[in-house]
Amino acid sequence: MDDASDHYSFIAHQYDRLLGPFLDGLRRAGLDLCPPAPGWKVLDVGSGTGAQLELYQRAGCTVAGIEASPAMAQVARRRLGEHAALELADASRMPYAGGTFDLVLASMMLHELHAGTRSAILQECARVLRPGGRMLVIDYHPGPLRFPKGHLARPFVLAAERLAGREHYRNHLAFLAGGGIPALAPAHGFMVERARVKKGGTFGVYLLARSAR
Repeated sequence: MDDASDHYSFIAHQYDRLLGPFLDGLRRAGLDLCPPAPGWKVLDVGSGTGAQLELYQRAGCTVAGIEASPAMAQVARRRLGEHAALELADASRMPYAGGTFDLVLASMMLHELHAGTRSAILQECARVLRPGGRMLVIDYHPGPLRFPKGHLARPFVLAAERLAGREHYRNHLAFLAGGGIPALAPAHGFMVERARVKKGGTFGVYLLARSAR
């Protein structure tokens, strides 16, 4: 039975079939930008169905995920098995000690959050990274869009974000208006070490390092 409080309960079991082909290219770009090493401890924040985390598990990493949707977490548990440490919890208050992870992932989730929640999650990501660790973020890019790909993709993005709900759409617009990840990173103690802009400027893949203090 679907949980009415879980916004992903209806789509969780179809998510990979519907969006996997689209997201796979972005995930591969992330792997190229920061190739995983066997033995790394990797945390996926908003781990969804576990599709991204599975790539790191296959590379010999010790993987953990934190997810707020019970339906998505259920799919991830079936995919990743007992060797993945998956938590059904609030990512703004992570149940991990400071300096635990070599790499923290956040894919297509920061844009949908209220600014206060987004800020709290980024602070937690910084806290759980070990010294010298990295954060890899895949999310919408604030532009400029490149012709023709970016201008062709933008209407579809706006339609999808509207369908996700009024609050989701409002947060998406505020995320872009505020400059996206390039603006958020320095405000939360990170710097953009490397980045790739994809789909005509619609998406960005960002490798973040902790800023020197």
